[in-house]
Amino acid sequence: MPLDKTDLKAIGRLIDKKLESQTTAFDKKLDDQTLLFDKKLEGLAIMTAKGFEDMGKRFKRVDKRFEQVDKRFDTLEDRLDTFEYKTERGFDRMQDEIVDIKTRLNNIEKRLGLSKDNIIEIQELRKRVEVLEEKLRVA
Repeated sequence: MPLDKTDLKAIGRLIDKKLESQTTAFDKKLDDQTLLFDKKLEGLAIMTAKGFEDMGKRFKRVDKRFEQVDKRFDTLEDRLDTFEYKTERGFDRMQDEIVDIKTRLNNIEKRLGLSKDNIIEIQELRKRVEVLEEKLRVA
């Protein structure tokens, strides 16, 4: 039995309705997926921005720590310079004292007729020289 025009038109309308409903369903699914994607993308953007913000804060904290360590090194370097200066001055004074004592010993030895007091003074000065020289060797 052949189909007449009315049957074909009815079938065409049924196909059109089915296509319309399928298109509508597909459009709805596409819209839902687009909304879901947009929400995920927005969440990802927010998380990325927060991550960059947190990283910036961490960099600032690390930078601040480096500044504090740098200040500590400067303080320690200043203290070391002061210690070296004072130590060098102490060595210079000890060397000057050794030269002075040796000069005094030479002057005493040059005197004529050494007395007992002079001999005792020479022995005491020699002991002081030995102590100072030993301190210089140890340092």
